[in-house]
Amino acid sequence: MARTSRKQAPNARQDVVQENGLLQTATQLVPGQLVPGMWVRVLYPPYARGALGMITARENTERWLVRIPGDPEGLLLSLAAPELLPAMGMTAK
Repeated sequence: MARTSRKQAPNARQDVVQENGLLQTATQLVPGQLVPGMWVRVLYPPYARGALGMITARENTERWLVRIPGDPEGLLLSLAAPELLPAMGMTAK
């Protein structure tokens, strides 16, 4: 077993803290933590794949209502959490 000097130990702890921070950030993006007002990318259905939309409401325990704002027809989708991906860096208008 390799031994580390006392000088290296604080750096090792800092790396673990930074890694834990990344894990916590990734955990925050779990589909189960979607909320109204959040911007999302649509993964399914295929005709809307990649569209950017905003969650407007929770339809029931498993589905969300997502409005695609740029769509000329005012597209409103009812989607399950696995069909959505949180859009990073987007804020409500």
